[in-house]
Amino acid sequence: MYETLARVAIKSQEKDLAIQRLNEALQISKRQVMRLADVDTIAAQIRLDEMQSGYLLKEERFKREKLWLIFSLVLAALISITGGILYRSIRQKRRLEQILFESQKSELSYFNSHHLRRHVANILGIVDMIRHSALPYETYAEAEPHLFRATEDLDQSIREITAKLGD
Repeated sequence: MYETLARVAIKSQEKDLAIQRLNEALQISKRQVMRLADVDTIAAQIRLDEMQSGYLLKEERFKREKLWLIFSLVLAALISITGGILYRSIRQKRRLEQILFESQKSELSYFNSHHLRRHVANILGIVDMIRHSALPYETYAEAEPHLFRATEDLDQSIREITAKLGD
């Protein structure tokens, strides 16, 4: 608008007024340019702030994901270690049970072959002696306490085996 007034003043030969109007137009243009530059600077600052906040949000999300990943890895390691310990413990328990079973089996086998068989052999020997004797009734009367004792020993050995099997 001042520019138009300055042209009118030039046509009407008023140079001082035209210069004044052109200076005013120049001042207004400079202020407009400064305002536009300020607006551009503010817009650039806003864009920069948006970029920085986006970066900070992404950085925070990355940190959280990193923490979850570390937590997951530690948890997986603990589960693996616990599983390994449990597996080893179960394996050792089975091994000890197997050793115990073999030991009991060996002990029962020894007990059977040395204790039970001894009493049965004594009883069989006494009965064979009575059977082949010339006087079976007298031989029986003499052997009866031995036969009774051998039978009681056999009964006691069977009770011991039963007690061991009960353990």
